[in-house]
Amino acid sequence: MFQEIAPHQYHIEYTPRAPRPGDLFTAADEGRLLVLSHFGESTGGNAAADAMQELKPERLLPTVGEAVSSGIVPEEETLTYLFSVDDTAYYSRVWEKVPAPPRTAYLPTGNLRRVRPHALSFPAMMGHQLIRWYQRNRFCGACGEKTVQDEKERALRCPSCGNLIYPSFNVGVIVGIKNGDSLLVTRYAGRPAGSGYALVAGYVESGETPEDTVRREVMEEVGLKVKNLRYYKSQPWAFSSTLLLGFYCELSGGSGITLQEDELAFAAFKKREELPEDVDKVSLTAEMIDRFRRGEEI
Repeated sequence: MFQEIAPHQYHIEYTPRAPRPGDLFTAADEGRLLVLSHFGESTGGNAAADAMQELKPERLLPTVGEAVSSGIVPEEETLTYLFSVDDTAYYSRVWEKVPAPPRTAYLPTGNLRRVRPHALSFPAMMGHQLIRWYQRNRFCGACGEKTVQDEKERALRCPSCGNLIYPSFNVGVIVGIKNGDSLLVTRYAGRPAGSGYALVAGYVESGETPEDTVRREVMEEVGLKVKNLRYYKSQPWAFSSTLLLGFYCELSGGSGITLQEDELAFAAFKKREELPEDVDKVSLTAEMIDRFRRGEEI
């Protein structure tokens, strides 16, 4: 899946150090990510998105040295440390929007789902998620003062009232509903007919357990009852700042579907042989559908 970058190691622990010229520079702007231009120009909207599948660049982001030499990062400025992959650290100017200097371009983040290897695209997308968190919390929600980076941990601190703000994410569930040799697949409202199958999904509400969320979302979206819930696995999904929790469960009672039309355009039970193979190996949803197709669901 998207976050699986072995043998490389993603280090999210907050251990900032002085940036080196070979470290990587990350910048985000309204759902776009700054990338090297030979990549951005090939994939940023002028060419078919499928072309990205063939691109396997050695590097996606500019280095800190390139950012400094281009003038978008003054040498005297202290960059904000984000995280590291192996021994390479990722930095950004989190408080400011950065213009695209020569030999770079802004790429819509949704296109990163097709970038290979994931050791390049996953940390790039995580950088975008953290930058978005910084930009949305530049002021304290308690007193309105401008926040500052805490010195000891990855948190924003209000120098006036002491409020600490930590990176946040939503918690969502992905639900594979089984009915014998069939799986319930869906398609979101507004998506084209050929966009591929999804599963029932939704966010955990305040005071809910994920299991209660599964039952509620299934009833809301398709009007069905389920039983025998079994947790499968999780996935950090930076595109929506969500931690996804995958569950398989079994149909309980009738199989008549009542579609929540403002959420879904389509829902139906499909036999194993009717389900698509997961060739992209990006999302938890696709993996769960493919495991059922192969008869390997838990």
